[in-house]
Amino acid sequence: MILLILKSLGLMLGAFLISAWLGWNLSRRAQSHHSAFEGRPRVSFDEEPVAAPEPVAAPPPQPVAYLDAAAEAFTTGVVVPFVPSKATESDKAPYAPPQPAPRLDTAATNVLIRREDNSLQRRVSSLAAMTPESIQAAVQQAGTGLEPIRVGVPQSPPDDLTVISGIDSARQRELNSLGIFYYWQVAGWSPENVAWISNRILSPERVARENWMSQAARLARLH
Repeated sequence: MILLILKSLGLMLGAFLISAWLGWNLSRRAQSHHSAFEGRPRVSFDEEPVAAPEPVAAPPPQPVAYLDAAAEAFTTGVVVPFVPSKATESDKAPYAPPQPAPRLDTAATNVLIRREDNSLQRRVSSLAAMTPESIQAAVQQAGTGLEPIRVGVPQSPPDDLTVISGIDSARQRELNSLGIFYYWQVAGWSPENVAWISNRILSPERVARENWMSQAARLARLH
C-alpha cells in the first residue's frame, strides 16, 4: 500500500515538472516573437492620406484667323463676291469640241510605203528558210495574227501568184481580194502574217506545207 502511494506521488511530481518545463519554453518563445514585432515600424490608420496631385489643365485652343473671319461673315450676312482677275479671264481658252482623229487608210498607206521605201520590199521572212513543221509551230504560237502589208490599188502589173506551188486561180483571187498582188509581199510574211492570212483563205495549211514564202522569195529574186 505504501509502495502504491509512493509511485503515485512520483508520477504526480514528474507530470508537474514536465508541465512546468513546457510552460517555461512557451513563455520564452512568446517573448522572442514580441521583441521581433516591436522592432518593426507601426502603421497608424489615423494618419491623413496623402493628397493626389491636381491635374494640369490643357491650354485653351488658340483661335484660327480664317475660321474667325468666316464665322464673322456668316453671322453678319456679308457675302464678298468673287471677282476674277484679268489674268484669269485672259488665260481661259475658248471651248472647242474635240476633233476626231483622221482615219488611216491601210490600203493607201501600204501603196505609199511601196512607192517611197523600197527597202521594205526587199525583206524576206525567216520562215523562208524553215521546214513546214517549224512554220506550223511558229504560226500556232502567233495567235490571232497580224495584218501583213497590203496594196489597195496595184500601181504596176501584179505578179502571177499561181506560179507558186499551192496557189491556184481561186487562191489567187482570194489573195488579191486581201490586197496581196506581188511576190515580195508573200516573201515577207511573218508567223503573225501567216496566221492572219490563214484565217481568211481556204486550205491555209498549204502556206506552210509548200512554204509560199520561200517560193515567193526565189521568184522575186530576193535571195
